[in-house]
Amino acid sequence: MSKTTTAAYASGASMVIAGFTIQDWALAVGVACTVTTCLVNWHYKRKKTHHEIEFLKAQINQKYTN
Repeated sequence: MSKTTTAAYASGASMVIAGFTIQDWALAVGVACTVTTCLVNWHYKRKKTHHEIEFLKAQINQKYTN
């Protein structure tokens, strides 16, 4: 990418960002926080489920091997 193209994109991006109102920023932050919360919840629920499955498998193995 040439310096002219980079400068044009940077200029355009700064004009868009400068045009944001407080409500626009609040919306963007709210959406980002919501998506982050969903991803973190999904990760830990998946991790918990995996541990529960492994625990139940161990209990079943213990029950039938004794």
